[in-house]
Amino acid sequence: MVSRKRWEMPLADIAALITARFDTSPILTGKLRDTALDEHGKVVRGNYLLLFSTANPGELVTDRHTKPQTADDVGRWEWTVRAVAVDPDGVRLLLREAFTLLVGWRPIVAGRRPSKVKHEGAEPIRPDRSLGSPLYFGEDDYSMRC
Repeated sequence: MVSRKRWEMPLADIAALITARFDTSPILTGKLRDTALDEHGKVVRGNYLLLFSTANPGELVTDRHTKPQTADDVGRWEWTVRAVAVDPDGVRLLLREAFTLLVGWRPIVAGRRPSKVKHEGAEPIRPDRSLGSPLYFGEDDYSMRC
């Protein structure tokens, strides 16, 4: 059974919130990388996740149309989880686990009341054959208001 523990962190570090959430899963612990390249600039062959998030919300929502926006307004935060694997089943396993951990999760953010995380869409699993033997990848998009 997957733990539904909440993590309290500043909202500014959405990547840290998601990383902490993934680290609750034996399948995803240690699988989140900053880049698909190793220290020598070569593509890593293996099964892992990449996270693409914004540093700021994609949209600010104010309570009134006449009120100027501020950094404290509710924002819509969006991110993409990309799974990379040596076969399509590896991509499915990683994305399914990320989906299970994220959808409906409501992180605890100091001074905020975030919405539950929503799944916004997915891209089909595709091979990248430019590397010789292919690596496969797929993506899921998520958002929350906070």
